[in-house]
Amino acid sequence: MPIQRENYDLVYKEQLSERTTLEEIYVKYNISKPEDYNGHSLSVSDIVVLQQSGKKVAYYVDAIGFSEIPELIWEKSYLEQKQEIALQTGEQFLSVQSTDGGYDFTIYNSDYKVLDGGVYDSPELTLPDTVNMILDENGKLLDDCIEVDYEELMEQVEKANAISAKGVTVENKKRQELAPRL
Repeated sequence: MPIQRENYDLVYKEQLSERTTLEEIYVKYNISKPEDYNGHSLSVSDIVVLQQSGKKVAYYVDAIGFSEIPELIWEKSYLEQKQEIALQTGEQFLSVQSTDGGYDFTIYNSDYKVLDGGVYDSPELTLPDTVNMILDENGKLLDDCIEVDYEELMEQVEKANAISAKGVTVENKKRQELAPRL
């Protein structure tokens, strides 16, 4: 059965030394887990992705050892199946969704306020191409991003905007109360 990206979630990401082996990773996530690691012990059917010397390689945890996945299937092919995506890039978030003639994108700060946005009116572009162009224009790489739930991000944005709108309403009421009456 082929491995499908949509069956997997990113559970943990950390910097490792270039010399870290798969066996060391297996021991670390089964015996001496990092304090901030909330995932289950590394086990059969999990996937470990290593980026070493600028190359990303995925490994499937087998009954005995690891099997290299010939192609990192959840990069471009996974993105091509999606109509929308949300990514966390450090303390910022990026949402990209398809439109009739291309893609609409918005970049948010850590408080879910809009920093930038726009539209790519190029129907020939794919979602992966568009995401990579936006990230490149902002000095970021897809490898440094974490996919987050699109709907959850939109809910957070909506909550942040509702709080902002409520604050404006309160300020307007205060101004009206302080305005001199004729």
